[in-house]
Amino acid sequence: MTGGGFAPLVLLGRCSDERAELLVVDRGPAGAAPGVRIEGRLAGPRCARGTMLPVDVSLEPLPPVPGGVALARCILTEPAYWQPDVPALYRLEARLIGDGGTATAAVTVGLRRGGVRARSLWLEGRRYVPRGVSCPALTAALADELRAAAAAAWITDPDERSLALAASAGVAIVARLSAAGGDDVAARLVDLATCPAVLLAVVAAGVPAAAVAAGLAGAGKRRGSLPVGWEVDGTRPPSAATLPPVDALVVLLPGGADPAPGWREPPAVALVAAATMPEPLEPVAVARRECDRLQACLAAWGGGAGTGATVPWAGYLVG
Repeated sequence: MTGGGFAPLVLLGRCSDERAELLVVDRGPAGAAPGVRIEGRLAGPRCARGTMLPVDVSLEPLPPVPGGVALARCILTEPAYWQPDVPALYRLEARLIGDGGTATAAVTVGLRRGGVRARSLWLEGRRYVPRGVSCPALTAALADELRAAAAAAWITDPDERSLALAASAGVAIVARLSAAGGDDVAARLVDLATCPAVLLAVVAAGVPAAAVAAGLAGAGKRRGSLPVGWEVDGTRPPSAATLPPVDALVVLLPGGADPAPGWREPPAVALVAAATMPEPLEPVAVARRECDRLQACLAAWGGGAGTGATVPWAGYLVG
């Protein structure tokens, strides 16, 4: 074992407002060696919006799980969970120790409690409705604009700098995984799950349903509470039998056009409307207002059916 190759992954276990169990695993090949263990400390939280009461807890090494993957855990009392208004972050310093030596790693950790309930996205016990605007990448200035407009960043294949900036600045991200970004959907989902600012990961329409399903299965519990969606054509509602087991569908509406009538009886997953425009909308405030216009147009479209039923849109994206 050398000083490199240690890739710790922090998973949120049983948690409440008063207590959180964190599990630390090594997702690299070294963790499969017999006799390997993880030690270290978790410190924090820190927050760009104010001062928080610091803690410093030691990791407790655990016996390897079947397959030889190294494990450790720690318990936080009064944990600080990440949300855009309070982007709390911890610092993990860990060591992977085995017969061949010691490998070290230090990573930033955010505790995200989110998911999908009753066709809606939720974060920290409240319904969360993303209103996202398309961004090529995140900068400090753009992060300020997004916060001022109460908008999320809709980014295709976000780079590490954008993810780190969003986590520290309190900017929610809807992360789009393009078909050109790589074939290993599972690994990409796990990477995105490590960033607490990613509140929805969306696999592009160009990725086949079978590959999406395989990616979800491969990521398993390692994606934690990260909801995963898949892009679909808003002019042709898909058959429920052809859908992978995603948490959400992102319904692509070219130019903000109305969905096909078949969407008035949608599949039983969260639906996020995405108006794709021929030209970028700038500045952020203009694109954010377009999200509100899209919401109003979809409400009118739903009411135009004359059935009294409403389509439960869970979010609105423009780009």
